[in-house]
Amino acid sequence: MSRQVTKEEFDSHIRAWPRTLEFNIYGAHEPPLATFNDFTLGNWPESVVASYNKDDWLDDDGNEVPPRDTGWRIWRELPDEGAK
Repeated sequence: MSRQVTKEEFDSHIRAWPRTLEFNIYGAHEPPLATFNDFTLGNWPESVVASYNKDDWLDDDGNEVPPRDTGWRIWRELPDEGAK
């Protein structure tokens, strides 16, 4: 289960993640799906920590624009510090 968040919440979550995240763009998805993955959690899609729709950064002419506060999703909450 995921939850939609603002860009600021998204960025904060990514910065706070305790392990290295790998960035990927899944082009077979329409619009392309940008994901941040922690592969210690398993293979994709189990590895997805957070994602956004890549076209949220494009205007109607395909030019990059500042991201809107839509499409930002957190799929995995921060792990408990004491959890093994």
